[in-house]
Amino acid sequence: MLLQSTKNKPIIFFLLTMAAYFFLLLISPLTVNVERSPVAILIFFTSLLIIPPSIILGSRIISYLPKKQVNKKSVLIRSYGDRVSFAVISLNFWGGIGLLFVSIDRFIIRGMPLGLELFSARDILETTDTSSFGLIGQILSALTIFSAGYLLIERRVKSVSYFKILITYSLAIVYLLLSIMLGSRSGLLNFILIVVFMILFDRYVNDPKYKMPFILFAKIFFLGITFILSMATIFLWRLGEMEVDVSMSIFNSGYAYTVTPSENILDLTSSGIFGDLFLAIISLIQYAIHGFYEFQLLVENFNGDHTYGQQLLWFPLKVYNVLGGSFSITDLNYVRGVRNGIFSSFFGPIFIDFGIFTPLATACIFFILSIPFGLMSTKKIWTISYASLICCLIICLPVWNSIMSAAWIYPFISVFMIPFLTLRFKLK
Repeated sequence: MLLQSTKNKPIIFFLLTMAAYFFLLLISPLTVNVERSPVAILIFFTSLLIIPPSIILGSRIISYLPKKQVNKKSVLIRSYGDRVSFAVISLNFWGGIGLLFVSIDRFIIRGMPLGLELFSARDILETTDTSSFGLIGQILSALTIFSAGYLLIERRVKSVSYFKILITYSLAIVYLLLSIMLGSRSGLLNFILIVVFMILFDRYVNDPKYKMPFILFAKIFFLGITFILSMATIFLWRLGEMEVDVSMSIFNSGYAYTVTPSENILDLTSSGIFGDLFLAIISLIQYAIHGFYEFQLLVENFNGDHTYGQQLLWFPLKVYNVLGGSFSITDLNYVRGVRNGIFSSFFGPIFIDFGIFTPLATACIFFILSIPFGLMSTKKIWTISYASLICCLIICLPVWNSIMSAAWIYPFISVFMIPFLTLRFKLK
């Protein structure tokens, strides 16, 4: 079967994500406040339908390329377990350097307060420019995500020292703390999704017919519940920093413009922490489904010039400007019809860039992103990280475009460093 191939597993995750998302749309206790847009719905579903064939074509392109001649004098000296083990050590080292760079950039160079003063920290980072020192640190520090995933893989195939476990988990905690200090939920989400997918793809590359046992499914389910509660807790913390009541937030937030809770939701809510937690979870449901309706609002109201790649290529443009360039980037605050800062699914930024050519741009994006799937094997362990990163993008696709998120783009850049940081050869 086509979908049994390891390189096409992302299609399965895509189909499951879409099924879960549209089921949530049907049962969610929310009221839609905007009119349906037939044009936007057509663009949205055409773009969705073009993703699976794009993944299949992209993952197969490698098989049509000329085979590279292997140098017989250069031989990998490790088994799968040894390669994974060395990857943990190497990525811990470079990831630790990255965390140090980020800390110096934030707390010394840019003067961010050391603590959980959310909005003062965000204000400082928004009003000061990222140094090249901090930019390098962000890329390197993202390696700690993959290190945590490889450690769990290593523990499956061989024994691991407690010291190694302690170092890896400590670096992961520091990475998450630096993200949480800014009130970022996307950093936590990406971390968990990437690590979970790395565990799954580890099984798939070793056994393409692997079926998830119930115990692993139960662990992932429990992790999902824990994550939802953590996201809700972070949401409540952010509201506390703003001194905003949670019941007011779900009716007046940015994404409440398109969807709001049904009138009887507040009647079902008790007072106290459990009531606030329930409302926070309702807010997460708003957060999850509003992108579909925001996209319709964007398509209907957009009245400006398309930006032709500025949205999707924001990171290269940022690097160019950090290094002394002066590329003028369109300020979306002055583009009519764009609710800047509000997620409009994966396709919103693409529509701002390319308009009605969004399906074609989507096809190109997933074709290119899927090319490394054709390399997946136990000999190329970096492909496990890469596939996990793309599946993370797919899971978030109905809500936002991960390419636009620093929490995703830095790991995306760093994953291409893994082959160079984890190779060891000996000459015969």
